[in-house]
Amino acid sequence: MTDQTTLKILIVDDDIHFRTLCKRRLQRNSSITFLVSEAADATSALETMDEETFDCLLIDHGLPDMAGTVLIEKLQRTLDLPVPMLLLSAKNRDDFDGDIGDCGAAVFLPKREVANYGLVPSILSCINAHHHTNPTPSETSVTSG
Repeated sequence: MTDQTTLKILIVDDDIHFRTLCKRRLQRNSSITFLVSEAADATSALETMDEETFDCLLIDHGLPDMAGTVLIEKLQRTLDLPVPMLLLSAKNRDDFDGDIGDCGAAVFLPKREVANYGLVPSILSCINAHHHTNPTPSETSVTSG
């Protein structure tokens, strides 16, 4: 019997159809179990983050109550432990004026890539990139002998 990896994901997007598409893509993965929570706006996401912890956040840039980049910056300032965050948008990366890299998202994913099965690899890339820039204390500690 092999160990099954389980990842808790929060999808923050005001489009219920897009959140459903993401959940379906994640549920089709056989090597990882995704426990998915949803928030339709930044306010709901902040409330959810007060109650639960997640392995990765998927945040839409075009939220109705605040830009996704602003939400990411706010979460980075307020969370005790940093969480990998992936920024989603219907736009291409080139359509932005540099605020994507500046906001702190580990990965940017155009929404069309979710339909092309790019979601799971992007989540894993986001988590890996985050851990390379935010090592755990056990990864940074040095033992003397």
